[in-house]
Amino acid sequence: IEMRRNIGYPITKRGLKMLIDRAYRLSNFDPGVHMQLLEAAIIHNWRNVYLPGDAEEPAPNPQLEALKRKYLE
Repeated sequence: IEMRRNIGYPITKRGLKMLIDRAYRLSNFDPGVHMQLLEAAIIHNWRNVYLPGDAEEPAPNPQLEALKRKYLE
């Protein structure tokens, strides 16, 4: 929430729920991967969450790479 406010795009309650739901779906409901997707978005000041390969820098996590193979191949 603070990062979004700092980059000039404050998030609404509805937007936050949608962001969290998207992270859960992309992570295949794995809490560890879910948190990594959200952390990557915060670190890179992204306004959304992405699977590795969808954004500029893929995360070097094997679980995320497995998700990439599942959804992008």
